[in-house]
Amino acid sequence: MTEDIYQDPIIRLSKQREHDGFLDSPDIRGTADNPLCGDRVTVELDISDGIIRHMKYQVRGCLLTRASCANLAGMIEGVDISGIHRLRNEFNRALSSQGSDRHEFPPPVAVFSPVAPHKSRHSCLLLPYDAVIDAMDAQVSAD
Repeated sequence: MTEDIYQDPIIRLSKQREHDGFLDSPDIRGTADNPLCGDRVTVELDISDGIIRHMKYQVRGCLLTRASCANLAGMIEGVDISGIHRLRNEFNRALSSQGSDRHEFPPPVAVFSPVAPHKSRHSCLLLPYDAVIDAMDAQVSAD
């Protein structure tokens, strides 16, 4: 059953390292933990006028969390705080629909449609979004 979620496109995403690592001087940093499995995502963001310009991340976690980080990092530039909340909500809604029909998923996250029937793995996919929201919320609180 778990083989169903580890499809080639997800595996390829998990191996991407373009945004893996640290920024030289990040504007903000956020972390999210999954207490059930021990996964941890830390993101560093360059922000300008409330807009994300660049993201780097460090992951201690499973293949799904790594793949979701790489996917999010590839689409997050130009997004603001309301945009990251919207992206997370749309992704969560698609995962919760229980459908594995790729058309129910927004195109940037359609690769993860095979994970929808596996509720226990949804938090792995959403953890990177939570780390970015943690960072952005901390910045808003500081302003």
